[in-house]
Amino acid sequence: MSQDLKPIAARRCYACIQWEGVRSYDRGTQMVKVDVGREGKCLVHRTMVKGSHFCDQFFQLK
Repeated sequence: MSQDLKPIAARRCYACIQWEGVRSYDRGTQMVKVDVGREGKCLVHRTMVKGSHFCDQFFQLK
């Protein structure tokens, strides 16, 4: 699986502080390097979800 740069303004799990997936965050460019197809644990729903998933409980990275 390949990792891509994605903006943190998108309301997706990879840009949420409650998602425990593999990612690296560059604060200067406000971009996340992530594989959106990879699963990580959602601390809100307590389930495994992909980084491309979204829900109404979104807490953006800062």
